[in-house]
Amino acid sequence: MDERKVIRDGRAFGVNEVKADTYHIDKDYNLECYSKKKITRTGLLEVAILKSTKKLLPKFIFRWDEKADTLDIGILNVSYINKRSFNSGINGYTGHHPKRVGRNKVFKVFIKTPDRIIFNGLITSPLHREQELTIGIGLKSSAKGVWLDKNSNIKRVDLG
Repeated sequence: MDERKVIRDGRAFGVNEVKADTYHIDKDYNLECYSKKKITRTGLLEVAILKSTKKLLPKFIFRWDEKADTLDIGILNVSYINKRSFNSGINGYTGHHPKRVGRNKVFKVFIKTPDRIIFNGLITSPLHREQELTIGIGLKSSAKGVWLDKNSNIKRVDLG
């Protein structure tokens, strides 16, 4: 039998035309929304990046969390303690878990550090999903036999 995998397992595998409705962005930051991005071999699906023009300021990665079916934001270029504060939403940090505000993957994003509001806006993240379908192609044959036994009785057999 010839088996072919046509499509994958139904999880997100890419994004297309991520959009941002920006209400506020800090003057030292630029937001880049990805127009076409595929999931990596390790399962990372980046949606956007918020980068500072100043090297000492943190960078923020917007990524899709398939297990939680939500957008997550990670902070980079900070200490371990500040990263934990951002992820926990404490000590003046907020933004790790944006709130879903629409059925079509629309999220209200508010990113703040202790000394500034960095971003406030909506991110729309259209996902591509695939389903797995296995198609089996094969041949089935059958044969039947008919004969007379020694007493001239008709015998039939299905040979499969």
